Amino acid sequence: MDYECHKPWPHLVIDNLYDTDKIKEELIEYIKVRPIYLSQNTTNITNFNRLPLTKELSTSVNLLEYLDKFEHRPVKNPVVETDISINLPNHEYRIHDEIERKILSFVTYIHPAKSYGTILYDKDKKYVKEVSWKPSRTMVFAGKTGHTWHNFKSGDHVRITMNSFIVDKNV
Repeated sequence: MDYECHKPWPHLVIDNLYDTDKIKEELIEYIKVRPIYLSQNTTNITNFNRLPLTKELSTSVNLLEYLDKFEHRPVKNPVVETDISINLPNHEYRIHDEIERKILSFVTYIHPAKSYGTILYDKDKKYVKEVSWKPSRTMVFAGKTGHTWHNFKSGDHVRITMNSFIVDKNV
């Protein structure tokens, strides 16, 4: 199911953009061999050369096609950057907007089966809604400084997402 939403700001929700079961399996095997030291409540894995299947799946979708679906800042040299975000249980990340170099953000829910989704706020940082958690669901939005306020939190389990960003390489 894909659907567009406009409140509190435009975003797109896409189910099954990626086969996240395969990403989860590969990630678990990676962690078994190389335990991740979680020095903070959130740790990002950015070296996809060590996760070949995940890299292949993440590049199998042409995310640049989504640029036409959103009004966004001008972009001269768009590139896609992807990471895996691992959040410890019972952690809440602060309310934030997006930095200028991020043109589009894609947040794909991987693990666990039940958790909190992405929490959206209006321009005054007042709660509007939550994009509900469902494994293999991707939320897409064009970040706008001072406008696209959001945050996330984990429940009783580790929360894992794959985050891809179209960024302007020139910024």
